[in-house]
Amino acid sequence: MHVNNAEVAMATETATSIQWSEDVDKALAESKKTNKPLLLDFTAAPM
Repeated sequence: MHVNNAEVAMATETATSIQWSEDVDKALAESKKTNKPLLLDFTAAPM
C-alpha cells in the first residue's frame, strides 16, 4: 500500500486546526459569520 505523505500531512493539519467551543451561542454566531456548518455533539451533555 502506498501512502502519500503530503496527503497525510494535510489531513493531520486539517484535523488539528478545528476550534471546538462549549458556547453554543458563540459557535452559532461564528458559523453564520463564516458561512460554515455547525456540528453539535450532545453525547457529553449532562442528563
